[in-house]
Amino acid sequence: MWVETLPNGKFKYTERYKDKFDRTKKVSITLDKNTARSNNEAQKILFEKINQKNSASLSIGKTFWNTKDEWLTIAELTLKPASIRAKTNALKNVQNYISQDTLLEQITRPTIHDILSDLYYEKNLSYSYIGIIKSTISNIFEYAINKGYINTNPTKNILLPKKKISLSEREKRKNKYLEVDELKEVIQLANSKNERWANLIEFMSLTGLRQGEAMGLQTKNIKNDRIEISGTYDRYAHEKVLPKNQYSERIVSLSDRASEILVEIISQNIQEKRTKNSPNDFIFVTRNGTPLYDAAFNRFLHGLNYKKPLSSHIFRHTHIALLTELGIPLKVIMDRVGHNEPKTTLSIYTHVTKKLNENTVSKLNGINLN
Repeated sequence: MWVETLPNGKFKYTERYKDKFDRTKKVSITLDKNTARSNNEAQKILFEKINQKNSASLSIGKTFWNTKDEWLTIAELTLKPASIRAKTNALKNVQNYISQDTLLEQITRPTIHDILSDLYYEKNLSYSYIGIIKSTISNIFEYAINKGYINTNPTKNILLPKKKISLSEREKRKNKYLEVDELKEVIQLANSKNERWANLIEFMSLTGLRQGEAMGLQTKNIKNDRIEISGTYDRYAHEKVLPKNQYSERIVSLSDRASEILVEIISQNIQEKRTKNSPNDFIFVTRNGTPLYDAAFNRFLHGLNYKKPLSSHIFRHTHIALLTELGIPLKVIMDRVGHNEPKTTLSIYTHVTKKLNENTVSKLNGINLN
């Protein structure tokens, strides 16, 4: 044991000890005095601390994966099936790093840092996906802390620097949305192959709905020239569930063309007996009356072989770009698409406004006042 004099005049008593994994650790206590009596008192308290830590460590013996199973049992009662699937898949990436018999207390901050670093820098998983992996591991450790298995969460304060952006990645960021002429080309191309998919593309581009929100849209959600976004269709649970967050619950005003698309599809559904003409009918449905499948939609988009990579989300981004070009304020756009964080909206908004500014200068240069 050794004693340090602190700036405030007090004394810090510290003792080293070995844990059950033969790692050197320290415990300390601060007292007002540095006397023989204080030394005896400090030594007694420090030994008690060491015994408590070693006893706690020896009595648990919980492995990471057993704890994961316990956490998952609770998580399945509180999270959406899609979230459970995403987190479960994320954990598959760490199975080669954490063995089945690895105890919770054996996993340190450097351990987690090394795992995430390898997955990001060497395995080239995306930065956002690394975030999902990290948050899932953190969820398990927070559960373990609440259960009293451990005292600390080794994922805390771990931050990986982002890799430099390549030219190809920079080009991909420019492809987040479609220009108006490009959107027309995509709709025409889709219409030549499948009219229903084409209608969905146009509707999502005119409303900014997420794919799950569009698939979960029911006849009862139509309120004259508006639609009520009250949920999203969960393809794993095969049912409509609560939306992504509280900001996702919203009322979206419809343009004339968007209203026209809904009328056309509902009429077609009834005519082809896809639905029962009930308020609970889903609108964008297959021939069997079940909501269109997102994987099928993305396969269809990929099959169009368009010059830009297409996914269901590009039409939501396109809607944001369209509103920006119309001069709609950022906050209004965020409310319309159900964004509570401005990051995604702002990145598109900034890119479009920059282009508009360039066009403004070009038009000014074309003015001849002589």
